[in-house]
Amino acid sequence: MKSKAKTEHLEKLVTKKLPDFRTLFPEYRDYPIYLGIGSMSFDDHVLQRAQELGIGILRQKGDTIEADTGAVRAY
Repeated sequence: MKSKAKTEHLEKLVTKKLPDFRTLFPEYRDYPIYLGIGSMSFDDHVLQRAQELGIGILRQKGDTIEADTGAVRAY
């Protein structure tokens, strides 16, 4: 969860956090992993990059939470 999501957060999620997770939890190496990021605000270029990378989006919309999972893919 971030206050304001940036493309660096998305890149770090895919290039650092995901490999670290697979190293720390080898029992899940054969499972598909779905990535997502939550934030209070997203710029349009961040949303576009998240779609390209197949990362789900959680964001606040009024008093509710909106989930954008249309482009999510397994890693």
